Amino acid sequence: MKVELENVKPMEIERRSFEIITQELGDRKLQPGTELIVKRCIHTSADFDYADNLCFSAGAVEAGLRAIQAGCDIVTDTQMARAGINKKVLAKYGGEVCCFMSDEDVAEQARARGTTRGGEHGQSRRA
Repeated sequence: MKVELENVKPMEIERRSFEIITQELGDRKLQPGTELIVKRCIHTSADFDYADNLCFSAGAVEAGLRAIQAGCDIVTDTQMARAGINKKVLAKYGGEVCCFMSDEDVAEQARARGTTRGGEHGQSRRA
């Protein structure tokens, strides 16, 4: 049996993924100005609950954009979120993304406390 593989560029895969997410969300209304962020969270995690559970403080999106444009770094508590951040765009403004969950000292502290590496703060979905 001969298998023919299709060569699909990563940007095409991403574009199609966002089309599927948009279709799956259907008529669900997202907070104006947050749509792309919510969809990126869903894309990164495959968790559609973000559409209902992600909360944004007033002005959070604008403040985040200003921080990125000022060269601020992004710190996340999951490797999956780190993978979903466009590091080239962030670097263009002088920032980088950091995740310390794989660091040995973080693992040691979690063992000493008897918690997960994220502890009780790793459960937050508030932006």
